[in-house]
Amino acid sequence: MKQKSCFIILSLVILLAGCSEQAKVKKPEKQDKPPLRLNSTIGNLCNLYAPDGIAVEGFGLIANLNGNGSSECPTRVREYMIKYIQQMLGDANRLEAMRMLRDEDNAVVRVYGYVPAGARQGRKFDLFVEALPSTQTTSLKGGSLYTCNLTSRSRLGVEGAKILAKGKGPVFLNFAGGQEPNLRSGYVIGGGRFQENNRLYIELKKPNYRLAAVIRDRINERFGEKTAKARSSQIVNLNLPKGYKQNYSKFANLVEALYLYENNSSLQSRIEILAKNLTQPRNRDIEYGLEAIGKPAVKTLVPYLKHEKPLVRLRAARCLINMGYEDAGSVLVELANMNPSPYKYEAIEAIGESSASPTVKSLLREFLSDNDFQARLLAYKYLSEASDLAVMPKLTSAGFRIDTMLAQDSEPLIYIKRKDQPRIALFGIDILLGQNVFLSLDKGDLLLDNPAGKDQIMMLRQHPDKKGVIGPIYADFNVESLISRLCDKTVKSSGVRSGLGLDFTEVVRVLNELDKKGAIKSKLMLGPLPDMPERSNRIEKLNQ
Repeated sequence: MKQKSCFIILSLVILLAGCSEQAKVKKPEKQDKPPLRLNSTIGNLCNLYAPDGIAVEGFGLIANLNGNGSSECPTRVREYMIKYIQQMLGDANRLEAMRMLRDEDNAVVRVYGYVPAGARQGRKFDLFVEALPSTQTTSLKGGSLYTCNLTSRSRLGVEGAKILAKGKGPVFLNFAGGQEPNLRSGYVIGGGRFQENNRLYIELKKPNYRLAAVIRDRINERFGEKTAKARSSQIVNLNLPKGYKQNYSKFANLVEALYLYENNSSLQSRIEILAKNLTQPRNRDIEYGLEAIGKPAVKTLVPYLKHEKPLVRLRAARCLINMGYEDAGSVLVELANMNPSPYKYEAIEAIGESSASPTVKSLLREFLSDNDFQARLLAYKYLSEASDLAVMPKLTSAGFRIDTMLAQDSEPLIYIKRKDQPRIALFGIDILLGQNVFLSLDKGDLLLDNPAGKDQIMMLRQHPDKKGVIGPIYADFNVESLISRLCDKTVKSSGVRSGLGLDFTEVVRVLNELDKKGAIKSKLMLGPLPDMPERSNRIEKLNQ
């Protein structure tokens, strides 16, 4: 009996041992976590994706054409426009929508544009409008585009296509091109507004939760809290920091140049190597590497502001001004003022595109009086963007802006901006017209004259509906006063008008014609027109 008990106990021990072995086999082996390569840049470990530019198109309705429009429209486009007008009016009255389309003061047009790469929500862009083919619309002059929807060009005419942007605004025709413009097409300067919020994000080359978290923390440490947010083991979303809202590509380059980890020894060694390489042939990656490091590099870079080579001083100052070292601004001004200065434009751009304080940006004011017109225009661009006090804005009744600037001891200049935003910039407080002013346009429909013995300019205009005359309106010989009178739409309680009510198209046309006659005591420069994007061929299918 005792032997039997021992046998049973021994059997149980063997059985339990076997179960234990089976349990060991089923237990998963412990996985080693992949080591983090902390001495690498983010660009070495990830791919950074930024939104591409987008071609957008749609159909819209232009009003105020004074009988030059047309009721003709392809059937599918007409049905789309009827539904859209009903939606915009907040009224299901189909007859009212059809009435608007039949009105020859209106015209259905094709609208298209290009949203720039990296655009954020609310970004404005230029639009192009053209009358539909085979319609009786004769002219878009004086017209204004009602709010319209714009979709991706590849989705034009597709039911339920996602709306990417909205468009609206006055139509601009270019009469200053040396030949008569095509009256059936035109621009809506800055009339597009992007509706989306494109993502800028990092994709790890291999999924790794730990690495995604380290990258997120490193970016937030350098550029501020909430700049980066890890969405998964492979994706880290990025938000543009305040100082880079208008320059997403530079921010992307800085993120790629950022090292995951820095100790004091390796950091200082890296700074010194990069700084020495500033003397080598141009390579912006060196500057991106230094700027990605940020303020710890300031002490090492400052001596390079006195380097014998102007290019090295430029590169060091460009880095330092973005690190908050304000004395770099005066070095850039010195470089721009060299005679000759091969780095004038780069130095001005370095100040203007930096994240420097308004005080540093104000250093650009002196270039508003520069003998180099391109330098003046660059300074105006950046000071205007910074809302600097040197640029005195005035919004006109026609919706465009007059920017007046003090330009001491320099040739006065009138610059007409015809891209991104319609503006007229006056470099000089008191730019004058000559004493012998006479201009007649469109067979006398618009007339400017300086009668003998008068110290003012008399202006008359045929009313757009051809039912009367606006004027006479009087303006003095100051160009700013003349522009204001040309476009003022104010009607006093007595019924007397304060101006002719011209739009940007006509004001630019008048100034250009006066300049050709030598009637303006100033140089006049016409800015570039918007770039024409490609168009979809889907319109032919819709016509069918």
